[in-house]
Amino acid sequence: MKKCFKCEEIKPLSEFYRCHTMRDGHFNKCKKCSAVQSKEYYNKRKLDKEWVRKERLRHNEKYKRLKYRNKWHDKEKAMKAVNLNNERFPEKYNARNGSKIIKSPEGMVKHHWSYKSEHYKDLIFLTPDNHVIAHRNIIYDNERYQYRTTDGILLDTKISHLEYIEKFYNHKI
Repeated sequence: MKKCFKCEEIKPLSEFYRCHTMRDGHFNKCKKCSAVQSKEYYNKRKLDKEWVRKERLRHNEKYKRLKYRNKWHDKEKAMKAVNLNNERFPEKYNARNGSKIIKSPEGMVKHHWSYKSEHYKDLIFLTPDNHVIAHRNIIYDNERYQYRTTDGILLDTKISHLEYIEKFYNHKI
């Protein structure tokens, strides 16, 4: 058992990361507090454009150095998956092509709230992180070409779509 100096809770040693420089072989901060601090540090750093640029370069270097492209990337297989998706959802393909002329603001991505032809250019702009969060919490309705909530409620207007997905963010869009 060991006491975390952050939360001051007494926890079993399995709740602490190993550290050979510490007398008992474990950090003085528990895994939970370490995770919270790491997340805070990352969220602070990701606002620094220079840090983000350097991180991207670092990850690109690692990707090339470890030859992940050769190990994991099969271009033919990827193209087959894209073509299959385009065949399966032609309305999404048409919407993406119909909205190509619209530029996203810097650091934002396009989100179609509806794939009906009259809504192709009626987009919502989200950060990449918020876009992922939005898609985790909505379900595509193939018949209506729109999204539903996880409870099955149809999001048939842009406002209802925005109000629903904003519930999952820490801030307004």
